[in-house]
Amino acid sequence: MEEINRLRQNMAALTRRAAVDEDFRRLCLADAAGAYQALTGHPLPERSAVRFVEPDQNMPPDQTAAAGGGLRPVRLPRYLPKTWLG
Repeated sequence: MEEINRLRQNMAALTRRAAVDEDFRRLCLADAAGAYQALTGHPLPERSAVRFVEPDQNMPPDQTAAAGGGLRPVRLPRYLPKTWLG
């Protein structure tokens, strides 16, 4: 249970950072496991294999696993340019 909670917290932190850090967002989209390890210092657990997609990327439910090479797609939040934060 503790491992699941830690994974949820790490994924939440990852998606928050992807919303404000454009380079990190690109890493998430290109290499989800690499982004997870860059953020946490630990590898993404194998049974938690995911791929990140843009929030407006539409895929029919029956094609999500196939399109991701068997990986569960996770939508990133919209990117917030730095001008919105200033």
